[in-house]
Amino acid sequence: MKKQAILVLGLATFALVACGENTPASTNATHTTITVTDGIGRTLNVTPGSYKKIACVGAGALRTYSYIGDLDLLCGVEDIDNPAARTSSSPFGGVGRPYYDAFQEKFRGLPFAGKGGPMGMQAGVPLTELTALQPDLIVSDYETADDAVKMEEATGAVVFTVKFGPQAIFDSKTKAVYRALGQVLDRNERAEELLNYVSACETELATLTKTATDPVTAYVAGVGNWGQKDYLATHTKYPSFVKAGVHNVVEGESLITGQGQIDISSEAWATLGPKMEKLYFDAAGIKKTLAEYQNDKTIFNGVKAVQDGEVYVLLPYNAYYTNMEFALIDTYYIFKTAYPEASVSFDFEAKEKEIYQKFLGKDMTEVEANMPGNYGGLQKVSNWTDWLDAKLAA
Repeated sequence: MKKQAILVLGLATFALVACGENTPASTNATHTTITVTDGIGRTLNVTPGSYKKIACVGAGALRTYSYIGDLDLLCGVEDIDNPAARTSSSPFGGVGRPYYDAFQEKFRGLPFAGKGGPMGMQAGVPLTELTALQPDLIVSDYETADDAVKMEEATGAVVFTVKFGPQAIFDSKTKAVYRALGQVLDRNERAEELLNYVSACETELATLTKTATDPVTAYVAGVGNWGQKDYLATHTKYPSFVKAGVHNVVEGESLITGQGQIDISSEAWATLGPKMEKLYFDAAGIKKTLAEYQNDKTIFNGVKAVQDGEVYVLLPYNAYYTNMEFALIDTYYIFKTAYPEASVSFDFEAKEKEIYQKFLGKDMTEVEANMPGNYGGLQKVSNWTDWLDAKLAA
C-alpha cells in the first residue's frame, strides 16, 4: 500500500500537527490518518488499522512488534527469526529470546525478509527481499533516515523505525516507541497496558529498594553487543543495577573508559576483582567465558564474589538486541539476591511468571530455564570454578 498523504483540515488541526501532536488529519471510509514520530525522530503519516501485510527487519524489530502487534499480519521474517531457516551455526543458538521462544511456530516458514542477525545487519537493508514481500508496513531497526527512505521508495510501504534508550525497558525513549507503534497498529490499549505495567513495576522496585541499606557493590559480566561476549564485557550504566539499587563496581574507576556496553581490560578486571561483593553473570556470556577459562584457569582468582560464593547467573540481557522482559525479570532477581533480608516477603517466582504473561501472554519460566544457552537460567552458583569445570567436562 502506498503511503497516504496527510490532508490538513483547518487552522486548528494545522496548529496541532505543527506542535507534534498525534492528531487526526484526514479520514477515508473506515480509517483516519494521523501523524506519529518514530524511534529516530521521523514524522510519519500513518493510517491505523489499515495495514494487513507487515514485515519486521533488524535487531529488536520483531521482538517489539510481538509485544504489541497481531502476529497473523506478518508477511515475512528474517532467517534469524524463522525456525525453518535456522541451523546449528545460526546466531544466538540456544540463547533465550522470549518472543522467538514463545511464538516460533507463528514464524516458521514465513517468507524470507533477509538474513538478519549481526552479519545480516552489517550487510545492509534487504531491499530485494522486502520488495518481493509487498508489505504495506515495515517495522525496522535500520537506524538511519536514509535506510528508511530506501525501504519506502523500494516497497511503497510505511516504514516505522524502532530505536530504544540506554535504560532498556525503563527508558522514556523506549516507552515512546512502544506507544507510537501502538498508534500505528491501532493497538493503543495493548501498548498502554504494557507501559502501565512497566510503570507499576518501577514504582514497586523503588519502594522495595528503600528498605535496603548499605548498597551492595557488584559487577555484571558477559553483556553482549553485536554478538556474544565473555567475562570482560560489562555495562557501565546497567539498567538492572540502577533499578535494583546496586552499586556498579566499574563506576568511578580510572581504568574504565567508555559508557554503556563496553569491554574492559584484563588489568581493569584484576583491579576490580577484590571489590566485587557479588558477581552477576549474563548467561549469553558464559559460552565464550568457558573458552577463556579453559585456556587460563586463574582468571577468577582474586575475585571476592567467587571466593565468597556469591556468583549468580542472569537471563540474557541482549540477544538480537535487548530482551526487555528479561531485563525486568533480572532486575527483580538482582534485588532479591543482593538484599535477601529486604526481599524476604517478596514472591519473586510469582513476579517472574507475571512478567512473562504481561509481555507475551504465556508463562515462559520453564522454557527459558531449559534453553541450553541460558545455562539453567536464574541461579546462585556457590562454587563458580567447579561449575565451570563441570560445564567443560559435559
